[in-house]
Formats: sequence, C-alpha cells, structure tokens
Amino acid sequence: MAQVAKLPHLEVLILAGAQLDDPQLAELSNAPSLRELDLFETKVGDDGMAHVGRIAPLEQLRIANTAVGDAGLKHLAALQNLKKIRFKGSQITFEGRYAAKQFLPHVEFAEY
Repeated sequence: MAQVAKLPHLEVLILAGAQLDDPQLAELSNAPSLRELDLFETKVGDDGMAHVGRIAPLEQLRIANTAVGDAGLKHLAALQNLKKIRFKGSQITFEGRYAAKQFLPHVEFAEY
C-alpha cells in the first residue's frame, strides 16, 4: 500500500473486496492527489476513517458494506473537498448522517 500511495498522479483507487483493514489505510493518508477511494466490502471500520480523514484532496468515498459507523464519520470532518459518501450496507444510521451534516454540510450521503 505504501508504494501505491506514493504514485503522484493517482486520482482513483478501487480497493473493493480487498483484504484490507484499518491499519493498512494509514499509508494512504499521504496520497497527494487521491480524489476517489472505493472501500466497498473491505474490513475497514471507524478507526480506518481516521486515516481517510487525512487524505485532503478526497472528493468521493465509498464505504458500502463495511464496518464504518457513525463514529467513523467524525474523522472525516476536515475533508473540505469531500462531496459524496456512498454508504449502503455500512453501520451508518440516519441519526449519524444527520449529525454529520453539522460538520460535513457540503457532503451528499448516497445509499447506493
């Protein structure tokens, strides 16, 4: 993962179905131009979102069918470029999305 994160022009990374967990995401936090990250059906949870929350250029995040819940959303508060989170099948609740709108008002939450 460290080598992937160092790719200077990497804009889209699809890790859907990969055997990936929270600690492995730490290396992605330094990806210089990553705009879209797909973590569909990985073992990523709330702790992993702390690493994702440091990917400054991130615009779209797919965390469908993961263990990410309401607590994980709080780690994304600093992502000023984030526009969309796809979360179907995650542990994110209606209440969690509502609360997240307070610190992520510019983000669309999509259930697909």
